[in-house]
Amino acid sequence: MRLLHTTFSYFPEVSGVPEVVRQLSERLAMRGHEVHVATGAVTGSPRSEVVNGVTIHRFAVHGNLVRGIDGEAGAYIEFVRSMQWDVVASHCAQIWSTDLLFQVQLDAPHVFVAHGLSAYNNPTYHDYFAQLAEWLGQKKTMVSLSTMGIEDEAFRRQYSLPDAVIIPNGIDTREWHAPALGVRSAWGRKDEPWLVNVSTHSPAKSHNLLFELIKQLRSRKQPAHITQIGRGHYAGKWNLGKLGVRGGCYYSCRTRALFEKSLTLRLNLSRAETVSAVKEADLMVLTSNWEASPLVILESMAAGTPFVTFDAGCVREHVGGRVVSSLSEMAETVIELMADSNFRRDLGEQGKRRIAERHDWEVVVSAYENLYRRVTSGENNRKAAQI
Repeated sequence: MRLLHTTFSYFPEVSGVPEVVRQLSERLAMRGHEVHVATGAVTGSPRSEVVNGVTIHRFAVHGNLVRGIDGEAGAYIEFVRSMQWDVVASHCAQIWSTDLLFQVQLDAPHVFVAHGLSAYNNPTYHDYFAQLAEWLGQKKTMVSLSTMGIEDEAFRRQYSLPDAVIIPNGIDTREWHAPALGVRSAWGRKDEPWLVNVSTHSPAKSHNLLFELIKQLRSRKQPAHITQIGRGHYAGKWNLGKLGVRGGCYYSCRTRALFEKSLTLRLNLSRAETVSAVKEADLMVLTSNWEASPLVILESMAAGTPFVTFDAGCVREHVGGRVVSSLSEMAETVIELMADSNFRRDLGEQGKRRIAERHDWEVVVSAYENLYRRVTSGENNRKAAQI
């Protein structure tokens, strides 16, 4: 099949959705499909290149239909129309790479992968979601990551849309079987209780609460160190990112970390270092105020490292950690888990078993491949594609 995946961001950018699209694209290419990705431009990267069998086409476009779309919108639309696709799959709503296709008529079946609908309850987006629903009603197939904790189901009910195909996110289990690199000792953590957080410097990740968590643990006489591992995304406002200016909470986190000896920032680590840190840590903590299906929780499960997280997205359906409702409860749970190494080990084993059963990328990619074949053949029984 000749496949087109559209996404606002892709390799070499690193975050949840780009990683999902990369894994899906590269693995489908390995299975013999011709895979193209249309995505945003990246400073220092060519406008078109082939990486691991996937042809990447980059366009300098920003925004969405609500905030306004700037840049090479016409070139992007022209490219999408320029080839005969067997399937077009668009990842995420509320972003130009999907929104620009609302008025584009394609002969190919169109799959929309929601990744959650973060602005669904925002009144500013009321008309937008009505337009999205109208678009999806034109024989589009919607994929949701879960039936739990994300806005997709309420959206479909409101607009009387068909059930979505449920395909969860995946994990490359092979990289989590690699030997640890010893970063715990190299970074000076050794026998100290060690918590890690892996997330970009986006306001939705609530990094300010990591600093508050350390304060609460200290007030409860619980020694601990938090290492925040992430990347500072480039600022989109006024195109400041082209000048190397970072966006989100990057600068505020750097400033606060100067005065907090129990919290360290680690920026732009290699993938191997990040994997090793998650494997060697005692706990993974996630303070995000919104998620759909956070990959870092699946990665924590694959590593056998228990997680403590707020009730964001579909985290309640996972095993191998604890879901809490407040920062105070998070602090108490960290203390409880740090006092019981056997319980932590049991939680870690539960997580690894669930990953092997449900979230191995090869299983997930097979579900997408089967879905693509079904929509290409015109079959309407979408339920069969669920895993």
